[in-house]
Amino acid sequence: MKGGEVLIAINHDHLSTPVPELHTNCEIVWAKISLAGSKDLYLASYYNPKTSNEESIEELGRSLEKVNATKNAFIIVGGDFNLPGWNWITRTLKPESTCQKNHYKFGDILDDNGLVQLVEEPTRGPNTLDLVITNNPTRKVIPGVSDHDIVFSEIDTKPLTRKQKPRNIPLYRKANWETIKEEMIQIHEKIRNLASNGSSAEELWLLFKTQLNQSVINHIPHKIAKQKDSLPWLTPNVRKLIRRRDRLYKRKKKSADPKITSKFKEARQKVQKELLSAYWKNIENIVTPKEETQQHSNMKRFWTYIKHMKTDSSGVAPLRSDGVLHSHPVDQATILNKQFQSAFSSKETYSPEKFKSCCNMPGQYPSAEDLIITENGSLSTTKNCNYDVIPLTKTFGAKIQGIDLKTISNECARNLREEAYMYRFLLFKNQTLPWQKQIHVTSLFGTPFQETSSINRKKYDKNPDPRLGIFSNDHKAGLVGIGIEGWHVDGNIFEMPHLFTLIYCVHANSNGPTLIVPLKEIVDMFSTKEREYLENILFVSAFNSSVQIPLLYKHPFRNDDTIMIALGKLSGQYLQLNSDNNDNPYNQLSVEETKYIQDLFHAKILASNLIYSVNYDPGDFLMIHNPSVAHIAGPGTQTPSEISGLRLIHRSTVIGEIIPSKSTNIQYECSSFPPFEDEYCLFSLKGSVYYPRIGYYDNQTTARNRCKNINKYSDLAKIYTKDWNDIATKIISKTKVPHWLNATNPQDTDVYWDENKGLFSNWDPTSGQPNDHDGIEDCVVIGPSGYWFDLPCSGPKTALGTDRAPVMLWDGEREMRNVYPLCGIQKKYL
Repeated sequence: MKGGEVLIAINHDHLSTPVPELHTNCEIVWAKISLAGSKDLYLASYYNPKTSNEESIEELGRSLEKVNATKNAFIIVGGDFNLPGWNWITRTLKPESTCQKNHYKFGDILDDNGLVQLVEEPTRGPNTLDLVITNNPTRKVIPGVSDHDIVFSEIDTKPLTRKQKPRNIPLYRKANWETIKEEMIQIHEKIRNLASNGSSAEELWLLFKTQLNQSVINHIPHKIAKQKDSLPWLTPNVRKLIRRRDRLYKRKKKSADPKITSKFKEARQKVQKELLSAYWKNIENIVTPKEETQQHSNMKRFWTYIKHMKTDSSGVAPLRSDGVLHSHPVDQATILNKQFQSAFSSKETYSPEKFKSCCNMPGQYPSAEDLIITENGSLSTTKNCNYDVIPLTKTFGAKIQGIDLKTISNECARNLREEAYMYRFLLFKNQTLPWQKQIHVTSLFGTPFQETSSINRKKYDKNPDPRLGIFSNDHKAGLVGIGIEGWHVDGNIFEMPHLFTLIYCVHANSNGPTLIVPLKEIVDMFSTKEREYLENILFVSAFNSSVQIPLLYKHPFRNDDTIMIALGKLSGQYLQLNSDNNDNPYNQLSVEETKYIQDLFHAKILASNLIYSVNYDPGDFLMIHNPSVAHIAGPGTQTPSEISGLRLIHRSTVIGEIIPSKSTNIQYECSSFPPFEDEYCLFSLKGSVYYPRIGYYDNQTTARNRCKNINKYSDLAKIYTKDWNDIATKIISKTKVPHWLNATNPQDTDVYWDENKGLFSNWDPTSGQPNDHDGIEDCVVIGPSGYWFDLPCSGPKTALGTDRAPVMLWDGEREMRNVYPLCGIQKKYL
């Protein structure tokens, strides 16, 4: 070698061999690196001593032609090419460049061999002399450290393929346009009628969008698009031959019969022949299309073929960050996210005065009210969700005051949904809800059910919307005889009973209430023998025998016990677990046995003294949480309107979200640390009780009862030692809210567990615990980092004061937080 000399240094980890047959009469050296699962990499180092050396450029071209003759060669050539005249950013020659003939010759060599030059930055002074050329242009360049800047290239040896997801393509030529036009005319009339009745633009748009999409689905055929990377020459006939060849190959492996071997070889040869023929036929149709009239379509096929023949990765082009090009999808996503964030100002709170000053805002414009951005992206002012909750009984039910349902936001609806979980039914007075608004409110609580699709009742011809049920004591005003069959939960003909039932009273008669009873308390009334019997029973719907749900199951949100109840003609014949027969695990109960269970439920309900009667006034809105309560239309609901007055009810329901099950979503942390002889388990009720408003949470006694509602043997947690405190800390670190403990702090730093004084405590040192406030704080909660705080056992300190909930610093955020139950139970009772 002469002049600058060339070499290639390859790590021993790679399997490499020299390739002298590719050398020509220039300063170049070739090596081949074998890559597992990829093409062989042909790597060259080249040196051109002078810009005017035409022979060296020609010999380089000959060498590249040799390597290009190798099928599927993956080529990288790097070195000092001494061609300063190229501007590699614009791919043009500089006006002052010398030896332009050699420069153009080098450009032609790149084009003829399908190569790309990667380096764009100057590598010596203002000139780019050190180049990297490849047929796989994915690179990253870093600054140099010598008189020639070092060129660092990062090459993907395997192109990244991103598969396109299958998608539906409408076949408009086969569309039934006449039917679509008829349906659009009907939609137009319906929208006009709704608009005249006061429907909002959003409701009208949603109706139009839904109906149009449904019409497209129903009347325009669709096909699934193939992936763009599939081989277009694999025709059905070729695929059939391939499958036949594969079947013969499997037979050949199992048998030594020479006839089968002969058939396999014939099939293999035929597949190879047909594949080759189909491939070249496809290429011919692309390159020399027959239909010259469709030039644009044919050229699109041609360039698609060229794109798929590339050995480089497709997708987003490399993006530059901090002077470095990035091609990895994660790096590119990070760069794009930073660019997006840079378009917004930094998070900073401006006072009204500072805002007016820095933004030149005139003083006559008032400041906007505080806004809340909800999970769903909606905006609502904070005052729109201020309301009062007035319990209707000591056990269940609440009246919500101070809220107009027509104006509630998504965030407010979420709060009311959680209030319904806790109180089990909510009553709103003095509401004005046209049926369109009721449907809108229903959609805020979940997915509205299509009321007109119920299979257990007739249809009402004048119903304006399938999501609305219209019930009355006058058949001219609505459906009659609804809800009187027996105590029930709505949606008992489905695998998932309805989540909510929403009833709006348009007209109230003199005696037409809805009766409601809590189900958890009914379960508690069963004797041990009755409970054991009912645990093995499945409810079966009278109108849908495929609906088979555990009669007793765990509430999907509260995790306490509840009942799948639908009495009278709503029930089919129940099933009983038959553990002795695996082939037939359930026996069908007789009509008499099923009636015995229904009578048992009915007797418990009547004896409970817990039935609440909702006596309607016009404008009342009732929200029933179905898994928590059973209801029935009370006496007088069907008294003729001529006698008791018109009763008119608009009902909507929310589809259920969770299939009833005997299991819960509670997570237990169990161990056998002293002083417990058997394993003791701790668990949080953060996911089972709901306090949507800050400062309105249970006192210690009620929290204790919440634990017992889950299991009668559980209680608030007892943290006797540091080991147990570490387990409790692990639990609450996930919830980031404080929890009640089964402890009192009568004086100083003493801690008592029931009547026993504890030897271990973990008071928070930074806030002066315990007794950091004036007044009585004689109960204990566990907070951030497992530290303890004392609080009044009565819960929130004042009903309306500013100090309704403890203020705690958690993960850098100091704010009020509600207190939840932390429960404990011996594992043998689970």
